[in-house]
Amino acid sequence: MISTDALIKKDTDKYGDEILSAFSDIADSEPKFFKNQIQEVTNLIKTIVYNKNIDDNNLKETATEILVLILERVPSIGKTKSNILNDLIQLIFFNMV
Repeated sequence: MISTDALIKKDTDKYGDEILSAFSDIADSEPKFFKNQIQEVTNLIKTIVYNKNIDDNNLKETATEILVLILERVPSIGKTKSNILNDLIQLIFFNMV
């Protein structure tokens, strides 16, 4: 799994979009890939969204959309792990503010 430091450091901000784009492509084509690591993926997304050093709201929204996409494609994750749904709802509300 990718270290969250790679997405957070100022000198790697330019790669954040590319990394999340790759995650999004995987979530779109093979969402079950994330099924066993959904908690780690959720933690990574929460780290991105809640990080005050990341000013790019588009990056934060993309991160949240990845979790939405995974849960849309593999709804059984949301049914068995309600904490993931709670985290997603908090992320969505955070992005709205």
